[in-house]
Parts: sequence; structure tokens; C-alpha cells
Amino acid sequence: MPRPTHACDAAVLVCRHLAGFLARIEERGQGWLPDFVKAELEGFAGCGDFELGFVRTAYRRCGR
Repeated sequence: MPRPTHACDAAVLVCRHLAGFLARIEERGQGWLPDFVKAELEGFAGCGDFELGFVRTAYRRCGR
């Protein structure tokens, strides 16, 4: 059964506000955000979105 990470409070907040947050950082020129931080936030925001892909696994012994 998939974990509902896309519905957790943190993921919802990141999804709702990431684009605006990144835009404000850029327009205000208040420092910079490393690319790996942007990538982690974007990955976290997409976690649980099956349209972005998923992995299906099964136990070898029982097939579950």
C-alpha cells in the first residue's frame, strides 16, 4: 500500500508555496538557494504523485 506522503502537512505546504518562495528569492536578490536544495524541495513536493512515476515491488518468496 503506498504511503500517503503527498497528503502530509509538510508536503502540502511545500507544494502550495514552493513556486512563490523560489520566485521571491530570485526577485528580491536575497542570496541564493543551492541547486541541490531546489532539487530536494521539488522532489519532496512531487513525492506521492503517481503521474511522476512510481515503483512497484514484491517479495520474491510470497509474491506480495
